[in-house]
Amino acid sequence: MPPLAELPPVPPTEVPAMPPLPSGFVASAGSSPEQAQATKPNATAQSAFALIVVWYLFVTIASVFFETCLSL
Repeated sequence: MPPLAELPPVPPTEVPAMPPLPSGFVASAGSSPEQAQATKPNATAQSAFALIVVWYLFVTIASVFFETCLSL
């Protein structure tokens, strides 16, 4: 692999503009109670996911800790 000084510069890429919205599209979320209900996040799913993440981190950190302690 050549050194970084020898690599050619990368030209910046242009991001295309967002196309206009369709004529029947409603831009404001929750304009009716049904839409407002549908856009709310599921609190039970969020708390379950957070519990899984916390449990995974706890088990990972504990296993690394015990492996380190037992290997000494």
